[in-house]
This record gives sequence, structure tokens and C-alpha cells, in this order.
Amino acid sequence: MHLPPADPAPAALSTTARLCCKALRDLIDQEVTEIEIRIYNLEPGTLHFIALHGSWLDRWPKCTKLELSSFDEGMLTAPFARVPAEACRRIRELVVRCMEADSSLTTDTLIGLVPRMPELTQLTLLVKAPADILPRAMVASALSLLPNLTSLTVADWGYLPLIPEGLAAQLTRLEVNLDPQGQDRLQALRLPPSMPAGFRALRELVLRADGEDAFTHAQLAGFLDALPPTVQRLSVGPVKGPYIIQFDFTLSGGVLESVEVCGELIPSRELSVALATYLLPSRALGRRLGLLTVANLSVSPTPAAAGPTPTPDPAAEFLACCDRVNVRSLHSGGDIEACLSVMRLYGIPEQLLWEVGSWGGTSSLRLRGARAPAAAAGSTGGAVLAPPAKALTASAVVERAVRQAVAFPSEHRSRWLVLRGPLLRGLSEAPEALDAWLRRVRTEAGEGTDPFFPPCYTLLHTEQAVVLRCTSAEAVAAAAQRLGAAFGPGMLEVRVLRYSWDYTVAEVLQAWWDGEAEGRGGGAAGSGEAAGGSGSGGRRGAGGAGSELERVRCLLGAWEGVQALAPERMLGRLRA
Repeated sequence: MHLPPADPAPAALSTTARLCCKALRDLIDQEVTEIEIRIYNLEPGTLHFIALHGSWLDRWPKCTKLELSSFDEGMLTAPFARVPAEACRRIRELVVRCMEADSSLTTDTLIGLVPRMPELTQLTLLVKAPADILPRAMVASALSLLPNLTSLTVADWGYLPLIPEGLAAQLTRLEVNLDPQGQDRLQALRLPPSMPAGFRALRELVLRADGEDAFTHAQLAGFLDALPPTVQRLSVGPVKGPYIIQFDFTLSGGVLESVEVCGELIPSRELSVALATYLLPSRALGRRLGLLTVANLSVSPTPAAAGPTPTPDPAAEFLACCDRVNVRSLHSGGDIEACLSVMRLYGIPEQLLWEVGSWGGTSSLRLRGARAPAAAAGSTGGAVLAPPAKALTASAVVERAVRQAVAFPSEHRSRWLVLRGPLLRGLSEAPEALDAWLRRVRTEAGEGTDPFFPPCYTLLHTEQAVVLRCTSAEAVAAAAQRLGAAFGPGMLEVRVLRYSWDYTVAEVLQAWWDGEAEGRGGGAAGSGEAAGGSGSGGRRGAGGAGSELERVRCLLGAWEGVQALAPERMLGRLRA
């Protein structure tokens, strides 16, 4: 059988493509500045080849950072068996990570790596310190061979006594991670006596723990008091408590300039106790603290046994020392007075998250940035006056929210729709009939039952409208229009919401807070129809100028009043 000669064009294109790919790879490799070598992923033959051919590092001439990971701590030095000294001198940052929790650093590893990289400025040892005397002495000796090292990160506290005096004097950053598998727990959770004297150049100290090894507030205070005067930043975490909390401090000349408290949710009562008990007596606290920042503060419920005269908050004295307090977000469960009490101490937060008790969610409003806190507990939020704003009633909020929802319907898939018109006006007078008709609409739309997203609706009496939550708002809207047409034209208006009902309400309240909707509607939010409000409504102080706290009270009263005016109802579970 005769075959025609192969077309040379595909072979030529393939060669060109390979050359182009190689050129592109070489171009990229020329600019790579850091490499991670996962030795546990390498085949034995590949690792053997790398060990025998020491020129592998030349492929990345600008590489200054290496990260080595292995389950076998003894294999960490294998890639450097024949790497030229000049290539190793380019490395400024080295990370050594052992994936086996029970492994500890051997002298062979450190001696095999450190002398080859004398220009190191940053060293990270994520492997446990050795326990025996001789290996520990060898580790200390190896660390003394790094004249340019200024940043050291170690996996446990056992390394601290191994840091040579000369190295301690030149370090500007030290990070210590408490090994959760180690045996140096409570007795080792303190800075060594040599810390203040030996670390003369230290600027940043990071202390980390995990799980059951979380620090106590007493240990946090001990760390703060033991710092050398050169330290400008201290980070400690997590600190024991109901939630994971981290403290970040900035200092100047041994005196605190700022404190930042971060965490998932930080209960206000626990934070107040910690500030008063452990930070207020600290020798690092000067006459004034420039800034206290709290990332996620939550309002602790008011104790049931609280009397008519509330006990002064323990943090009042500490907060009085602060020039500024900035709460990034405040989470409240719905107690207006408890929320306002926290704001009197910590000031108005940047963002307020309020459990609305509707649609299973939390709504949020952006209130402000950092401001001066109250001078002491019981003050009016530092008497920071806000621009006058007309109070808002719950019915006015509902009216604006419906108008906004109808004016700006969704153009995308949604789970929310609003129905209004003469048909709803009649059905709203008979709740059982309304519930039955809405269930018929869902059936007509072919909606099934979703246990994680049950159908709910909110009856808006003042607007003679219904907000319905469903699986597919578009399908239900079409079914509602078909059934509504049977009652005649103009009897039912249907709009698919762009956002959830609570979000739409929050947009109206946000516009009022920002001053974009002032002048519409009167009356005090939270009074009369807003039965769920605080009762104080929009009353102003003398002269008509109200504080920001009064505006917040009015805002929350309206927010809560909307929930009382238009509560959520589960479809098919009508309650008398």
C-alpha cells in the first residue's frame, strides 16, 4: 500500500509552537521572585535528578524567596546538595515547613541550609524546636551564622532560648507560633527574662496560639508590660473568650498609641471587662490613647436582674482615656436600649447590623466613620450633633419601600415580588382567604416545597399590598397575573422585587439617615402605629438640635416599627 508523503506544515507549526512556548516560559522564569518546592509531591527520580544537578536554581535568576515543604524533615536539604554558592547567596527569604506534626528540627537540616544562604534577612521555621541539649546547641550555633537576619518566625516557644545574643540584638521582627502539639503550654506562655534587654532593635512582635492554647487576658497584659521600649507593634491572638479575639497594639517609646480588637463577634460586656481589668492598669497605657478600634462588636443583652439605675460600665474609665473610638460594625439582637447604651460608650459605629426578625436575616445600615467617643458612661455620645432630620414613621417607611420596589422592578432572577391593587384590598380583610389565594397562586406556578426556603409573605395593610417570598418570583408573578385577570383589568398589579423586602426597607432608612429623603412624612418613628419602637420616637432636645444618638433611636424605632406593622407570616400556617 502506498502512503502519500506527510505534509511538513503541521510538523513545522508544532516546532514553532514549542519554541514559542519555551520562549514564553523562559521570559516568565526570568521574572519569578519566589519559588515553593513541595518535596512530598516530587517523584524519587525527580528529586534525585535535582539533587545531582545543582543548576536548577539558575532557571530563576531573580528568585530571592524559597519555601520548602516536606513530610520528612530530613529531606528538606536534598535539593541543595550541589547548588552553587553564588545561587544560594541570592536568597533573602527562606521558609522551612515540615508537614509532620511530631517532627522536630534536626541539626542536619539547619546546618545544611543556613550556611549556604548567608544573605538571609527573613527566616521562617515551621517545624518544632528540638528537645535535646546537643541539637538545641547546634540550632543556636546555626542561627548565629546569619549576620543579615532581621525577621524570624518560629513554630513554637522552644526557639526563644536558642536565639543567640547577637541575633537577638539585630532582629526587628519576631513571630512565635505556639505549637498545639507541643508540651510548652502554660508554663512557657510568657516572654523570657532576656526579652526586654536582649531584643534591643525589635520593632514588631507577633504571638500566635491555636485551639486550646489560646492566650488568657492576663497573659496578654503580661506580654504588653514586658515589651522592650523599641517595639512599635504587638499582635497577640487568639485570646480566650466566648469568641476568637485578636489584639493589635501600636506603641511609641513603650507607650500605647492605638489598640485594635478583631474577632468574629466580640460581646460588649466581655470587651468592657477586658479593657478595664487588663489594659487600664497596664504600664504601657499613657495618659491618653490615640485610637481604639473594634472590628465586630456585638451588643450584650441587658441582664434581667438589672435595676432602674444601671451599673456604670467597667470600660467607662478606659474609654475616657481614648481620643477616638471607632467601631467598624455593631451587631444588635433587637434591644434598642441595650444598643444605645453601647453607643453611648463606644460611639456611633460605622455599620449597624440589626436582627430584624423577618425573612430570617439581618439588615445593615452604614452610619458613619470614626468619631470621638462619649466622655463617660451615661453621656449622649460625646454630644456630637447631627443635622436636623424629620422623624420617620413606620407607615412612611413601608409606603416609600413599596413605591421604590414598584418603580425599580428586578430585571434578573429573584425570589421576591410585591402584589397590590383592589383585589388585594379585598383579600386583606379576610386573612384566611388571602392565605388560600396565595397558596393557589403558588400551585398555579408549579412551585414545590423547599424546606430550607419556605414560602412566606408580609401583609402591608397601609399599602393594601403583599410582599411574597417564593422559589421563582417570575413564575409566581406570571401565575398571579393570570389569576388576577379573572377579576377584571386593573385589579392586580405585580412587580418582581430587585432585592429582598428587608433590604428594600433598609435602603429607605439609609436614604433617610443620609438626608436624601428628609421632609417626607411626619410623626415620630416608633410611636402609635410603630408599636415595636422605643416609644421616644423623634423627640428633639432643647432648641430643636438632636444628637446622633437621638437620630439612631428614631432610626431603630422606625426599623422595629416596620416589623411590628408588617410581620412575616408563613404561607399555609395562618395564626389567628
